Amino acid sequence: MGSKVRIRAVNAAYAQAVQQNHSGLDEEKKGMLGKEGTLDSVDSDGDFMVTVNGTTRCWNACMVEVLGAGRGATLKLGRWVHISTCTCARGEEGGLT
Repeated sequence: MGSKVRIRAVNAAYAQAVQQNHSGLDEEKKGMLGKEGTLDSVDSDGDFMVTVNGTTRCWNACMVEVLGAGRGATLKLGRWVHISTCTCARGEEGGLT
């Protein structure tokens, strides 16, 4: 089981731009904006696979916030993988520190 996360609560236009090259933004994903879920895995391109209400979707790392975590938090992906730093290629500060 991975870390508890939230998909950032941003407007759809911003999310669409950030999700470009990260499987896009469809109506189902729009409904996930601002919702809490679980980080299940990170794919080979660095996209985050997050499950919200039983549905798993691919998200740009900049769209994911770790719940209850401040700066210096560690994101856990199961038993063996822990991420302590995440920098988005777009130069934006995401929810991970």
